[in-house]
Amino acid sequence: MCLSVVRRCPECNRIVSAQHTKCIHCGTPFQYGQTKNLQPAHVLPNTSYNAKNKMKRQFRAAAVSIVTFSFVFVLGLRFMRHIGGQSTAQAQVIATSNMLHAAQFRSSSSLNSSIVGEAESGKPIQLTGCLEGERGQRWLKVAWNNSIVFVQLKDVTPPKVLEPAGADILKFYVAGMESPSIVKDAVSAVESYIRMFPSDSRNGELRWVLAERIKYLAQRAGSVDAAALRREAHRQYEQLANSNSPYAERARNVSDEIEPDSTPSGERSGRKTDGLKVVGGSGTKTSNQSLTAHEVLVLSRAEILVQASQTDQLVPGATVPGRLARAVKTNGKLAIPAGAQCLLEVIGRANSEISLALSSVEIDGRSRAVSSKPIDVSSGGIVRDRSLIFHLESPLVIER
Repeated sequence: MCLSVVRRCPECNRIVSAQHTKCIHCGTPFQYGQTKNLQPAHVLPNTSYNAKNKMKRQFRAAAVSIVTFSFVFVLGLRFMRHIGGQSTAQAQVIATSNMLHAAQFRSSSSLNSSIVGEAESGKPIQLTGCLEGERGQRWLKVAWNNSIVFVQLKDVTPPKVLEPAGADILKFYVAGMESPSIVKDAVSAVESYIRMFPSDSRNGELRWVLAERIKYLAQRAGSVDAAALRREAHRQYEQLANSNSPYAERARNVSDEIEPDSTPSGERSGRKTDGLKVVGGSGTKTSNQSLTAHEVLVLSRAEILVQASQTDQLVPGATVPGRLARAVKTNGKLAIPAGAQCLLEVIGRANSEISLALSSVEIDGRSRAVSSKPIDVSSGGIVRDRSLIFHLESPLVIER
């Protein structure tokens, strides 16, 4: 390899060959003794090589950035899909329903899961399945915005089945219905399924579950609804008893035990005053013994205003003491006085909110369990004497 000797011009600072006596760039003559600026050519920086390395480093950094961004983007999409619900790619719509009232959709069958949407009252929905939640709540799977979300059974109307597989949803719904007001629609849904699929072996089971649930609701209902429910339960048992279903014999046995009350409401023995049925008294006897006169109050979907005490332990399963902020009356009669002690239960937590339900109320000196629709409050703690409004989901019968 041949090396050449160069010198640097003291005027323009450019490099020229040592063979020149003056700078070829600016014309400055070189003087004797400037050999100290002479440098071998091989020690000069290789600018071409450095530029190539710099380009390679920039390309490599850009490639790594693109790959990292793509990975994070795909991971984010999968996470959002998980939050928003399961995919409907393989889900089949097997029944339809309508929202009974406005309610929230959740990402899983838990009140602690994230809220992914909501629907107003009357909105039609498509159902793909059903399951029971961690605290016993009944949930329905809903096809919504290309994903599967969850809504509580109590928030929708009885389902209309489209496919035989929908019989499981219908049975699940009927077995868990809590309100006598939807019994008529539930009966229509079961009758419709039996007409649509007359040879289905599950028809007898569906009618049996329906009759059993109506009988259960009749036992819990007030005097006004109980007679109508008993008549409907008896009718379902009779139809089942006259069929070839495996449940026919069981239905005949139960039907003999249930005698429908044919007396119209309001014409039964006993006095009825201002919505209170007075049972017993001097004009009514049972087993030749006079009954002590008493009154029965029925609170159906009553609104209860509660003042909750302050607490910092707002975790699922915890209880919060409180008292009634105002008296509860029915037909002008005092059912629960203001100031009555009560307990609230924390039944779920989601993000910055918790779900509270009224679990018990002190009535006439003893605690009575109640069932109310949960409400959401801030998880930062309940301010003392803050008023919370609860609505009873099931009738509360008070006997005095």
